Amino acid sequence: MKGARVAIGAPLAAWMAMAAGAAAGHGLGGCGAASGTAGATDASTADAPHSDGALDTPGADAIGSDARDAGDAGASDAPGIADAAPPMATPTVRNLGGRILSAPRLVTVTFPGDDPTLVGRLQLFDDTITSTTWWKAVSSEYCAAGGSPCVGPGAGGGHATLSAAAASEYTDSLKGGDSTLRALIASSVAGGVLPAPDAQTLYVLYPPIGTRVLLDGNASCAPSSFTGYHDALVLTPPDGGAPVEAAYAVVARCSSTEAAATLQASHEIVEAATDASPENAPAYQITDTAWTAFGPEVADVCAAVDMDLGATESGFSVQRSWSNASAAAGRDPCVPLATGEVYFNVAPAQGAETVALAAGESATIALYPFADDPSATWQVTAVAANGSPLAFQVAPSTVAPGAVVALTVTLQSKPALGVDQLYGVVSQSGTSTHAWPMIVQAK
Repeated sequence: MKGARVAIGAPLAAWMAMAAGAAAGHGLGGCGAASGTAGATDASTADAPHSDGALDTPGADAIGSDARDAGDAGASDAPGIADAAPPMATPTVRNLGGRILSAPRLVTVTFPGDDPTLVGRLQLFDDTITSTTWWKAVSSEYCAAGGSPCVGPGAGGGHATLSAAAASEYTDSLKGGDSTLRALIASSVAGGVLPAPDAQTLYVLYPPIGTRVLLDGNASCAPSSFTGYHDALVLTPPDGGAPVEAAYAVVARCSSTEAAATLQASHEIVEAATDASPENAPAYQITDTAWTAFGPEVADVCAAVDMDLGATESGFSVQRSWSNASAAAGRDPCVPLATGEVYFNVAPAQGAETVALAAGESATIALYPFADDPSATWQVTAVAANGSPLAFQVAPSTVAPGAVVALTVTLQSKPALGVDQLYGVVSQSGTSTHAWPMIVQAK
């Protein structure tokens, strides 16, 4: 995660869960929301990065082919959206020219007094995770500018237990502020406690439960806060060699379970490999405005819009992550794909993902259902956080590929906070839920 955006799965995934509850006859529960979004531009014209083709599915229909044809044919079936624009394509993550880790070397950093059994498992996880099938699925299509090298298998870079017991609190900053955590890393490298870095090094820090990190004033594990992040810092090797920029990740221990730790660690590891210096020299990030609301990196966007966050690899819990190749094939952009998974979603008409409304105004937006099984049907709901000034109507609410859906969104009153009002159009069938984030800008 770039910065302290949100914890894994919150808040849009929570809104998706609320939508699933509403579909089952329950009211929407409480959830906080981010108040603003980054002012980035749409990346739909960017070149797709290199892919080895492993995720391509022959015969899969991409958005913009059958979906567009269905929309043109069926626009009159949905009220108020005759002659609607064709659907948006699923956004892509773009290579912004920064640094990747083509052969990441993970150094597991723990603290004295931590649970030795859990520490051993975390060390095994870091030693092996970048040579697994999961790793190939989430990383192999991401390459440096020019197409080479690409992110490939990594390896363990050693284990280190820091000399002093963990403090109750560390500070860090992605904005150039004071950082006791960076100072701890630098002093541990200088003292030989941490192995000397090279350009592929990723220090993965696991502060013990009860230790919090203040990242630019945001506290780890607080409600609607962060459970991990990564960045890079310049370190001088102990032998006095040339300074090296090394990546580091912090996995906040908001739970005592192994699964919570490895799920968050996998999130930060794949993001560090594909975007090693996210603040100073960004590499792979999504730049579509709505999709960046919860963080722009490959795992962030899946944490925001994919209810099925998790997968299992070699007995460890790991997170699914974004694949341009899978998205381009019309399949779930969050990989690895589950066996037998049917992906379904709705895409808004081009130019309608963000609309500007004054208080009391409404807009009707065309939504185009698409799925990798043409016989699929599902429910569509629009949801926002409790307290949002937005109201919605969806017609029809039961959809299938080949029709057009009318979403009417109303800004009922002037927002108390912020201008951008984020909401999610949620597609749900049984236990499967997907979403497309959208924005109303208050005039």
